[in-house]
Amino acid sequence: MSALTEVGLDLGGFARPRVPVMGEQAAPGLLIVPAVNAEYRYSGGWWLVHAESGRVLTAVPTCVHCARTGAGLLAGHDWTRPVLVLTADPAVQATVTGARFVALVRGCASAYTCEIPEGC
Repeated sequence: MSALTEVGLDLGGFARPRVPVMGEQAAPGLLIVPAVNAEYRYSGGWWLVHAESGRVLTAVPTCVHCARTGAGLLAGHDWTRPVLVLTADPAVQATVTGARFVALVRGCASAYTCEIPEGC
């Protein structure tokens, strides 16, 4: 069992308060957290999140297996850096938009319809 870390999710916009959730550390600075909806309720599935900024890295929720697999693909980068440094890093951009990561996220699509054979 891993220790949990609290993070304030940035769900967009300065007017919206950050949503506090507990997350599993997948790598330093990278967390797996429960996906929440606009009402801040658990919506099913899991997101990968940059711990410092609270920004969600996966466009859609995935099953926990695919979230952990995706975290493994992203773990080669230093996620403890500020978000503006990460977004300007061509290697990070290439990994997050790369075919393997995108195929994993799209193939899973949600915690309930995972099409990845090893997924849920």
